[in-house]
Amino acid sequence: MAYQNKLLFRDDTNDDGSTPSHGGTYQSPDIISHDQIADPQTELSGSYARDVNQQVSSGSKTNFVYTRVKSLDSSPQEGYLRLYRAGVSLFMTPSVWRGNAMKTPAGDPFVKVSAINKGDVAVGVTPFVLDATASNRFCLVGIANTDRTETVPEDFRTYDEFVVWIHQNPGVCVRNLNVIGTTKTNYEQLDGLKNPEDKPRHAAFYLTATNVPVGTTIGMQCEPAKLEASVVTSSETETLSAAVPAVPPHFDGFVRVWAVLPPSEPSWPDDARLDLDYGVEMAPSMQSHQWGIHPREVLCAADASLFNSAFRLVMVGSCGTIFKSA
Repeated sequence: MAYQNKLLFRDDTNDDGSTPSHGGTYQSPDIISHDQIADPQTELSGSYARDVNQQVSSGSKTNFVYTRVKSLDSSPQEGYLRLYRAGVSLFMTPSVWRGNAMKTPAGDPFVKVSAINKGDVAVGVTPFVLDATASNRFCLVGIANTDRTETVPEDFRTYDEFVVWIHQNPGVCVRNLNVIGTTKTNYEQLDGLKNPEDKPRHAAFYLTATNVPVGTTIGMQCEPAKLEASVVTSSETETLSAAVPAVPPHFDGFVRVWAVLPPSEPSWPDDARLDLDYGVEMAPSMQSHQWGIHPREVLCAADASLFNSAFRLVMVGSCGTIFKSA
């Protein structure tokens, strides 16, 4: 399936349109949850260097989500921007979200933009509408085309195929928009985990707690993948990492992420975060190997020893949650 390379939907704020991109894959600043804006073109083109996303209102059916792209071509361009609502998972499955196209208030499945010159930022002045009453956890996929053709891929057969799809296509991006309001001092969530391949895969999980009280216990668990790890935080930001010898072939299940505040803390601070990243071992023969890191850079010696020294860990998924006052 062909994709255009004239309009850039960024992977992160460092993405300049180079192919392949080398940034993250789940924090696009060009999918923007925001209160209604009087002049979206001026405001969102002027803030292009920054991520101006606001938190989704979890009790509302009418959250506005704006979009923007940058022209990579010297000739005038028209663009058709689409958003899809995906499940919260560490691996993207297009057949799950292909039928979940987001709509504008008028019911259109895309917004049309135009750019005259190379470097122009084109903003979708009409927002998409996000219903946050059924769930307060969201993963949105953005695809920019230069015509009306819808270009959703078939399901990925390998992790490598997915990573290449994200990095090789400047008009494809993903954003997590998850917000939780809770009065409970303990929290848990289920993040989808899938292995599309017919062989087990060595993998690593990283759970990062940000802006949490010292003494918070965080953990992650997935019995079929032999994942079981927890730690009591000693600083406001702490990462728990763990390697597993094998995510089973064709596994389709969950990672349980949990956190418990210390007894001295009655509630979660505003903007506390839990982010789970998922990395898979890639051989030198795989295209995505070039975007990986050596396991010893992020894992303890015992965990790093599970991996072939020539292989690299490549991030294929991320799920995050931000806490807000209930």
